Amino acid sequence: MLKSNGTAEGTQLVKDLDESTLVNFPAVSNFTAVGDTLYFIEGVNSNTQLWQSDGTEEGTFVVEPEEINLGGSTALSFKNPKQLIEFENELYFTGQSYDTETQDYVPALLTVEEIDESIVYRSYNPTIGVHFYTTDVAERDEFLATGNYVDEGASYRSRSK
Repeated sequence: MLKSNGTAEGTQLVKDLDESTLVNFPAVSNFTAVGDTLYFIEGVNSNTQLWQSDGTEEGTFVVEPEEINLGGSTALSFKNPKQLIEFENELYFTGQSYDTETQDYVPALLTVEEIDESIVYRSYNPTIGVHFYTTDVAERDEFLATGNYVDEGASYRSRSK
């Protein structure tokens, strides 16, 4: 993903989506701005993901189910995001949400929860098979310095309520 001020000198790579996704032939579409955050869909056909970006590599990542609202509660899981639209400074989109009653995905109108600026970093300890999450960069660096954890980068942003 690139950002640009319209000049060759002002165009730079924000994040290489090829390294960040499992989709073999990424296609990026449906760019929609909400405040200072850009949302977009990456992928093709039924294998798509909702991304958000603040214009930095660290602040560009896949939106996780914890950040999605379905009728007043958090969506357990969602897939196939489509038709992004900004309305009154919130992102709405169609997709499919997991329904516990039918135990299947059903069409849904979804929204992204209000997100604060706290990026949650994820690290992994392969020896004991445990993930460590923190919003504190110093704490993340302390864990990485032990040599026991592998940095997996920004995982998602924490929600504000």
